[in-house]
Amino acid sequence: MANFEVTGFNQLMRQLEETLRLDDIAKQMIDGALPILEGELKKAIREEADKGYATGELAESVKKSETKHNRYGYFGVAQPTGKDEKGVRNMEKLAYLHYGTSKQQARQAVTKAVIRAESKVIVKMQECYNRAVDADGSE
Repeated sequence: MANFEVTGFNQLMRQLEETLRLDDIAKQMIDGALPILEGELKKAIREEADKGYATGELAESVKKSETKHNRYGYFGVAQPTGKDEKGVRNMEKLAYLHYGTSKQQARQAVTKAVIRAESKVIVKMQECYNRAVDADGSE
């Protein structure tokens, strides 16, 4: 039976992570993508507002979050914020719009926004990654 031992792999990985600044790059990629998602969600809600199923107020309440990090990685969200004059949460209204109710057909505004944003987000994230890696290589 053959045995082999690899030494220094953890050190190599640590050096690669430091060189590439993976945490910084991931944050930059999410930061770059969030405005696209925010814009597409506002657009999808406005389209439903034009058909009489939502309001412009709901669309304008959509805001992107700051990029955050947890044990799963980096993330950000674009979602309605606040409440209307009756105290109804805008996120609740988006859920009704997206999933429907017993009196209203589902309009799936979130799905439409995600589908429209997907290719643009991928391109933007790739641009952010390339820019960061190129900057590391030029030092």
